[in-house]
Amino acid sequence: MKWITRILHGAESGPRKGENGKPEGTAAAASISGDNPIRRPEDDVLGRAQVAQRFAEQALSLDVTEGVVVGVLGPWGSGKTSFVNLARAHFEGNCVAVLDFNPWMFSGAEQLVDSFFAELSAQLQLRPGLADVGKYLQDYGETFSGMGWLPVVGTWVERLRLVTRILGKTLQHRKGGMGPRRARVRKALAALDRPLVVVLDDIDRLTTSEVRDVFRLVRLTANFPNVIYILAFDRVRVEAALAEQGVPGRDYLEKILQVGIDLPAVPAHVLSRQIFGAVDEALATIDKKGPFDEGVWPDVFMEVIRPLIRNMRDVRRFGAAVHGAVGGLDGQVALVDVIAIEAIRVFLPDVFRQLHGSVDALTTTSDIGHGGRGASDQLKKQIDQLIEAAGPRADVVRALVQRLFQGAQRHIGGSHYGSEWKRRWLRERRVARETQARRSQHSRSPARQT
Repeated sequence: MKWITRILHGAESGPRKGENGKPEGTAAAASISGDNPIRRPEDDVLGRAQVAQRFAEQALSLDVTEGVVVGVLGPWGSGKTSFVNLARAHFEGNCVAVLDFNPWMFSGAEQLVDSFFAELSAQLQLRPGLADVGKYLQDYGETFSGMGWLPVVGTWVERLRLVTRILGKTLQHRKGGMGPRRARVRKALAALDRPLVVVLDDIDRLTTSEVRDVFRLVRLTANFPNVIYILAFDRVRVEAALAEQGVPGRDYLEKILQVGIDLPAVPAHVLSRQIFGAVDEALATIDKKGPFDEGVWPDVFMEVIRPLIRNMRDVRRFGAAVHGAVGGLDGQVALVDVIAIEAIRVFLPDVFRQLHGSVDALTTTSDIGHGGRGASDQLKKQIDQLIEAAGPRADVVRALVQRLFQGAQRHIGGSHYGSEWKRRWLRERRVARETQARRSQHSRSPARQT
């Protein structure tokens, strides 16, 4: 059942295909049902598999005798983890071991350092031919245990420049010192016939101090031979975290990253088709969806829903929300209205919280106004507050009122609707009628029809 997709693309054109030959927004929708990154090239619906392969090939072509650091950069939700997984498939296809460390799982500099070496050494010891490397790395990591990070005075950049020297002097007092252990790690890594890839993801989820700790850690260990670090993060977030006292964070990134790729935004037409596919998939198993108005849907989609969805993560969240809301209402509210209200709930939660208290303003028609002008002014104030709650997305809330709540259009300079329209809105199960409006906001446990 692909009726929404057909309505929005045009049934005569059939499903379009991406660069990988898979239909966009139709059969491919199964891969975006959950808020999880893709793991296989065959699940790529954005045509990024070839770009990820070239990225992996470029990383493998670099001189790794002193290690390299490469970056996958993009804002939250842009698909960095999915892109890394596509590159991972190429690495593993060339028998290159890929190790993972997610710094978001740990807090504090000391725990970060301890966990980094423990995690990587454990993964190495489970792989054929890499057990000795893992054991030496674990031994090397133990020299840092309990130390935390010594540099605490001066700017962040100054502390970073001093970290290796200070650690070296301090560790000389420990039994065996750091030098021999580090030498064993370097020798074992240099003997490998293929490099190792170490992925650090979700860096942009960390606090500012934790972001700095991660880059200190990379700086400390990045010059091991045959090690390729892949750092995935939001450039703007990390540059802001690394900047201090007039030293731009970008300058530091340029020094540490040998290769960086900024993920492009998903083309608007591709993202739209993915939204259609996600909605189709969300509705596929629901028998009672409610009446669907083909005439209302295009405007609601373009003016209310589409402006709120920025990336594939938003698409997945929205699809899951639509499934729960429509299923909970059992067909009692018009489908387009439910989908639009869910977009507000997911992406404009401050507006959604005010909807319940604004039902009177949204559903009262112009000829039902006990209390005269004062009552009308109070209703308009509620609409104004609703629009104000949207902040920079005020245009979306105005469109919501225009397309869903006809009775309130007069408060935003639109037409006046009288009470004779209420019977029609009830018949069409539109939220423009009070009963339907309240029900749509309680879709998980719908009230009985009255």
